[in-house]
Order: sequence, then C-alpha cells, then structure tokens
Amino acid sequence: MAYMDGTSRARNVPQYIKDQLPSVCADCGTNGKLEYHHIIPYADGGCMSLDNIVQLCHECHMERHRKIREAEHEEQKKRYEKFLDAFLRREV
Repeated sequence: MAYMDGTSRARNVPQYIKDQLPSVCADCGTNGKLEYHHIIPYADGGCMSLDNIVQLCHECHMERHRKIREAEHEEQKKRYEKFLDAFLRREV
C-alpha cells in the first residue's frame, strides 16, 4: 500500500515479524498479495510488533479502514449531538 508520501510501510516492517506472520489474510484466509495492517495505527503510536501487525488482502485491509472511519464518524456525530443538546438547553 502506498502512502501519501509515496512510501510503503511494508518495507519498514522488520523481517523477523514478516517471517512469523502466517501467509494468509487474517480476515478471509486468502493467500494472494498481502498487506500489513497495524491494529493500533502506526501514526497513532502503534508499534512495529508481532502483536500489533496482521496481514490482510487488499479488500479486507480496505474494509478494516472503512469500519474504522465509520466508527470515528459515529463518535464525532455523538459528540456533536451532545454539544448541540447542551447548547440548546442553555439557550431555552
């Protein structure tokens, strides 16, 4: 997977971790081209460790990120609704 800076984090995953991961998608079990997925995102302080990285096929990798985005959206929506409710109660 390419990132906005044009690099691929796959080359940053240590070889000893790559060697220990199963050669199948952790979600669907296919063994095609696999990508590395950080359970706790690397950008959020997730580490390069065996318990934080899984291999996923491209489709499952995108699905995981879609679900994360949806969950973040729902959390933002709840915070906004809570703010709006508090704001309206003060105004009435």
